[in-house]
Amino acid sequence: MAVDTATLTQEYMWYSAEADIEELRKYMSTWPGRRDLHCLDLYGASMNIKQAWQGSGCTAASYDIKTGGQSHDVTRREGFMVLMDMGLRLMPRGVVVAGPPCSLFVFLSKSVHQRTEARPWGQLTNSKVRLANQIVKNTVVFIRLMLERGVWCVLEQPANSWMFKLPVFRSLISDFGLCRVSLWMGSYGHDLPKPTHLLGNMPTLQQMRHGIASRTPSNGMRKPRTCKKQYHYKNAQGKVCGGRDLASSAAYPARFCVALRMCWYRAFLCQGHATQ
Repeated sequence: MAVDTATLTQEYMWYSAEADIEELRKYMSTWPGRRDLHCLDLYGASMNIKQAWQGSGCTAASYDIKTGGQSHDVTRREGFMVLMDMGLRLMPRGVVVAGPPCSLFVFLSKSVHQRTEARPWGQLTNSKVRLANQIVKNTVVFIRLMLERGVWCVLEQPANSWMFKLPVFRSLISDFGLCRVSLWMGSYGHDLPKPTHLLGNMPTLQQMRHGIASRTPSNGMRKPRTCKKQYHYKNAQGKVCGGRDLASSAAYPARFCVALRMCWYRAFLCQGHATQ
């Protein structure tokens, strides 16, 4: 099930950014590089976000272990520092668009991760669950530092994900007043309706909201069509299971990427004029 949760680092070598946060703040305050990026596509193996920004003449970079290998392993100190350097290149009002690996937080893997309100970190005897938790912990530290630096962040998860309920995310939401937006990826051309939550501080983020009540062309919801991909299926016992193409359902539709870039650009221009 955990096809999107990966590391190339042995557990005893996993890096804890949380334990190192003050050193990371010092590194951030003395970083000598140029702030020349508009967007960082974080955990987007398809690079669809990066391509949407670059397609409009903006600068963008991407970070994902599937495309960058060990140098993009967020559980490895060297990999985390590569991410830091990418993030520090983001200009004020630049944006991190992040979809942390969700396979061990969603309903389909509930029997594996066993997360509950009382035990949000889940079944810690499972090494994959521990890995998913460590990826999230390091991601939250990175996002916290970027928010402190004046960067906008947009985080994405399926609506049934437990991720935003973790204590580290609850603290992040409270400390920075992050807002949550609910939408349907089907409104942007996904094969599935896919209810989704966005979390962030971008001023125009609410403009991404779409409802599923209307399927008329006016709100962009595609009419249902036959889909040849097998995202999920019911087994002989009637249980819903992930299909062979489930991993590909995580890729953002092109229309979603363009709409998000347009929302960011409106806020970028507006905030830029306000500070001049």
